[in-house]
Amino acid sequence: MRNWFIGGGAVAVAALTVLFVATAPSDEDLIRQAIKESSEASGEGKPGGVLEYIDPAFLFNNNPSFDRNEIAKAVRLAKPQVEFSSFEPVVEGDEATVVADVKVKLDYFSFNIDENLPGVEVRLKKTTGVRWLVFPGTKWKITEVSAPQLSQYSRGAF
Repeated sequence: MRNWFIGGGAVAVAALTVLFVATAPSDEDLIRQAIKESSEASGEGKPGGVLEYIDPAFLFNNNPSFDRNEIAKAVRLAKPQVEFSSFEPVVEGDEATVVADVKVKLDYFSFNIDENLPGVEVRLKKTTGVRWLVFPGTKWKITEVSAPQLSQYSRGAF
C-alpha cells in the first residue's frame, strides 16, 4: 500500500512538471500580457497592477521618471486610458521592444491629454517572477517609454 502512494505521488509530480513546462507562455505572450494588464489597470485606477509591470529604473523619454509613489497617485487619481494598436514584439535575448500607435486619454488636475500618439516605443526586460503562485517563472517589465510627442510632459510638467 505504501509503495502505491509513493508511486502515485511520483506520477503526479511528473504530470505536473510536464504540464508546467508544456503550458509555459512564450516571451511574446508574456510581453503582450504585461502591456495589456498594465494598460487595463491604469484605466481602472489600480496602481498596483501598473507598478507590477514597471521596472524601478523606469525612464520616460530618456528621463528618470516619477518615483513609484507619484506613479501610483497619478494612476489612482487620473485613471489614464491607454490603448495600444496592434503590435509585434521584437525580442532580443532578455530585452524586447514594442513600437505601436497609442491612444492616451487622461485628466490629472489641470493637465489634460486626449491624443493619438504614433510610433510610441516601449522597451521591456525579462525578469524572474512566479507562476502558479509558487513556481519560478518569467515576467517582463517595462523599462522605458519613448513618446517624443509628449516630451513637454516629462518630469517637470506635473
